[in-house]
Amino acid sequence: MSQTILHTSLVVHIIGVSMVLGITIANYVAFRQCWKLYGTHKEQGLSAFQAVSKFQIVGITGLLLLILSGIIMLYLFQWTFYELLWFKIKLCLVLLIFINGFTMGRIQTLKLMAFLSEVSATGESPKDIALLKRNLRIFHLTQLLLFFLIIVVSVFRFS
Repeated sequence: MSQTILHTSLVVHIIGVSMVLGITIANYVAFRQCWKLYGTHKEQGLSAFQAVSKFQIVGITGLLLLILSGIIMLYLFQWTFYELLWFKIKLCLVLLIFINGFTMGRIQTLKLMAFLSEVSATGESPKDIALLKRNLRIFHLTQLLLFFLIIVVSVFRFS
């Protein structure tokens, strides 16, 4: 019975990682495309930004699956992974993903929402659009780097 729960949790964990990582990549690519579209056809660009913002729910769902399945697997292994150095590093990287997401990611998302509402209301773009674009790019690339490091640490499991 616990073997089935372990395997199910591992599958859910991999699905959660795939969802979160996939949405991060999709957001990065979509935002780049939205900015290009916004540069040539503002109305279409604005619509694309609003559509891309719906991706967040998939990322949050994947993150919840990831956390829940991770806790279940830790419980099944009687928390023994917590003693291993690679696992502690992995947890620190996960914490950095949360911190980056809830600080820089959230701030940039709020600025993007303000940008979208300001452009919709006045028809003009704010002056700091280049800074917003740069910060969103840094946020996405930082998240992708952290995910890459988590995968490397999880695969090599050094002690």
